[in-house]
Amino acid sequence: MSRYTYLKGINLGGWLSQYLPGTDLDEHYANFITEKDIDVIASWGADHVRLPFESGVLDDKSLRYMDKCVTWCGRRGLGVIFDLHFVKGMTFDPNRKFNTLFLPENTQRMLNVWDSVSRHFAGADNGVRYELLNEITDGTGYLWNRLYPQVLAVIRSREPERVVYIGSNKMNDVNELCSLTLTSDEHIIYNFHYYEPNPFTHQNAPFDEDMRTFAHAYGYPCEFSGLYDYMTGHPAYASRYPNLVFQRNDEAQMAQNLNKAADFMHYTQKPLYCGEFGVINHTDPAATAAYLRDLIRELRRLGIGYACWCYKQMDFGLVNAAGKLILPLLPEIIFGM
Repeated sequence: MSRYTYLKGINLGGWLSQYLPGTDLDEHYANFITEKDIDVIASWGADHVRLPFESGVLDDKSLRYMDKCVTWCGRRGLGVIFDLHFVKGMTFDPNRKFNTLFLPENTQRMLNVWDSVSRHFAGADNGVRYELLNEITDGTGYLWNRLYPQVLAVIRSREPERVVYIGSNKMNDVNELCSLTLTSDEHIIYNFHYYEPNPFTHQNAPFDEDMRTFAHAYGYPCEFSGLYDYMTGHPAYASRYPNLVFQRNDEAQMAQNLNKAADFMHYTQKPLYCGEFGVINHTDPAATAAYLRDLIRELRRLGIGYACWCYKQMDFGLVNAAGKLILPLLPEIIFGM
């Protein structure tokens, strides 16, 4: 019986992924996340971390820090999910028909990455788990279902019982779970992300052109005033969020959205995991707390383990660059209820 659980976790985004070009990796790896941070996360009541990494910097140095994370977490009974967050060549454009990830040279790169990770961690205990790829966008609707079994086979050739997470199409959309081709492998957990509705969770996000242009702030619960007029003048945006102008952002709508997850578990008898959710930091604190309280309640009601995005900085962090809590209520809401 495993001594690890994966019910209440947090992402360590920005450590081995998503840092700025030109970053001094020696300094960054050594200081962005340390054992003291794992102490903090454990003290909040988390039972695992999800650690994003990238193919372009998978080398002996990054593997040493992955080892450190496993050691630090193991001392505190925390599990670790290694999430391949980005593979060179992949695109996140949901409107693009063909993702260049599926070009032979990029597919081979992904296979090589997991061969290296599996070889390195083959002797690790069952506290270590793998997530094949973060937020796939497959405009064809077919190629991800063909690729992921190939990647899984690389891992299974060495680790037949390692728990592996497989995400849904369109950036881990809960509505795309029904399009996944399922495997009979008993050590698979399927996963999705939940940032619904995007105009609330990503309001005024500096990295999202639509959110910057729309420039509306919302509380919670809310209705999306101004959205219809914006969508009328921005057809591409309208295609991303066709129903929001008719919806109220509240717990009832959240439960309706998550019915897709409930249906998946009911009809497939497969477990589910929500690998990311969060609200951008500059949102009204009371709205953030209320939204996350409702979401955690729904995920727990459905029996879905989760990891919030994210621990430090990254626009959604629970702590700032100095390690200070941004909203002191959030650890209790996310991990303590």
